[in-house]
Amino acid sequence: MNKIIEAVERHQMLKQGEAVVVGVSGGADSTALLDFLCRGLPEWGLRVFVCHINHRLRGDESDGDEAFVRQLCRRYSVKLFSFTEEIAAQAVEKGQSIELAAREIRYQRFEELAGRLDAKIATAHTLSDSMETMLYHLARGTGLRGLSGIPPVRGRIIRPLIGMTRQEVESYLAERGLDYRTDSSNLTDAYTRNRIRHRLIPELYQLNPHADAAAVRLQTLLRETEDYLDSEAGRRLENAQEGEAFWFAEWETLPMALRRAVLVRLLREYRVEPEFVRVERMLAGIADGRCCIELRRGLFFVCKGQLLSMQERHELASERPENGGFVPVPFPIEGNIVQIQNKTIRFLCDGYEHFKNIENIPKSLLKNLVDYDKIGDNVVVRTRRAGDCFSHPERRWTKPLKKLFNEYHIPPEERLAILVCADDKGVFWVEGFGADARVSPGRETKRFLEIKRVEESGRCRKTF
Repeated sequence: MNKIIEAVERHQMLKQGEAVVVGVSGGADSTALLDFLCRGLPEWGLRVFVCHINHRLRGDESDGDEAFVRQLCRRYSVKLFSFTEEIAAQAVEKGQSIELAAREIRYQRFEELAGRLDAKIATAHTLSDSMETMLYHLARGTGLRGLSGIPPVRGRIIRPLIGMTRQEVESYLAERGLDYRTDSSNLTDAYTRNRIRHRLIPELYQLNPHADAAAVRLQTLLRETEDYLDSEAGRRLENAQEGEAFWFAEWETLPMALRRAVLVRLLREYRVEPEFVRVERMLAGIADGRCCIELRRGLFFVCKGQLLSMQERHELASERPENGGFVPVPFPIEGNIVQIQNKTIRFLCDGYEHFKNIENIPKSLLKNLVDYDKIGDNVVVRTRRAGDCFSHPERRWTKPLKKLFNEYHIPPEERLAILVCADDKGVFWVEGFGADARVSPGRETKRFLEIKRVEESGRCRKTF
């Protein structure tokens, strides 16, 4: 019990007289937590409520768990809120694993109930659970937060047992003569976490009998480091904010750890999972000086030099261009996003200063730059039509697209997917070939429009 009180006081989990919703499954951990909150702190005058979720996954066994929890609530004279959820069906409907669907439902019910009762949420996660989570994230790939295990406090969620191992919890129950339910699904190695619990954790204790204490030290250090970086990243973003964008004049001088932290903080603020690969793409885009990266459907990370921004789609139209279908692009063209043929095209605009040394611009970029002021009206994105022609800006020839595709040996089935941008004067950009001579930029160009193909993987496609 001393470890529980130490965790509660150290992390300031509770105050006298507070209401607490306890998630109780009937297992060892949640039974011990309920006993502690009801009898371990009598002088605190806590108002305890129990939330139980019957997942309907184990038939009579699940119903037995619910009956056991009802009996516990009568013993401790606490109010029970019990919910029955068809988790297996919900998992199929959402395309999730049963574990993930069950977790989401649990926390949804906890939050709803805590909101109604103006209460905190107490879950029975232990140090053993935190070690398992750390190893699970390590195996999958993670950052500092994942290796930090389960936090003792997160918002209104508190975890009083976080300093106790599973063995210590069972000893606590034995000392107090308390029964508990055993979930048969925890005995099988069918689930990843069970394999970690049954195989990896015992090996760690073979290597170091005090592996739990070592894990606590590591998690504490990582959590402190992550908290500092996140706080500093938030400060940097606040200082750099200019309207809806962020101006980072000092980006190149920031330590790499802080650059990552800034992007991770930005992604989390937009509810995007800060996966390592995603952050790497963003870093590479910033290093390139220009990028348009699709983070999730309709949300793009855009970099123009030192200006970073997260942009919701300005205009996203979907059309299958069969039988001459097309997608109109409204003015102003810059900022528009068009989705067609399962492809995404992004239009970015920059002024003269960005491209004043036009002779130094790489050809791979230059050919997809258009003189904005030379574009006519009624801009559309579509596929090739009979009579479409393309004029090469350097070689000064004009050819029908059909002949051009023949010369480049593009298979007929691929030609149907090649996109073009056209105005009321004709085609002015062809995917893979770039800007038509009519709109090709030069020294006199004041506004440059860049047409980029965005891949689903996140990087702007470099056209051939």
